[in-house]
Amino acid sequence: MGNPFHLTDETCRRMKDCGCVKYQLSLDGLEKTHDLFRKPGSFAATIKDIPNGVYLPGFFSNYPTQAAVDAMFAFLNGHRIAPGVGAVFPFSKIAEACAALDEGTADGKIVVTL
Repeated sequence: MGNPFHLTDETCRRMKDCGCVKYQLSLDGLEKTHDLFRKPGSFAATIKDIPNGVYLPGFFSNYPTQAAVDAMFAFLNGHRIAPGVGAVFPFSKIAEACAALDEGTADGKIVVTL
């Protein structure tokens, strides 16, 4: 995990050459909150090179309010960011969904339908 401000093409190449296949960056909320904790413009700089359709494992890691959830969906929809769905399971197959999560066999989000 790191601060994407320090990533350059050279740094990414070196990490890849060393066997790094994933990089976790953090967002401290939506733009206003993130920039308050980091520095002005850091939210936009963090997300500018994330292509649509990539796997984003998490976006909000604490207990969001309904207003925060609404703001996240408005942001995602406004920027045409779609989650990568790796597998869909009916609730009756919850054990298989958990196994897919534990084994890492789904390339994207695991959705359980009710």
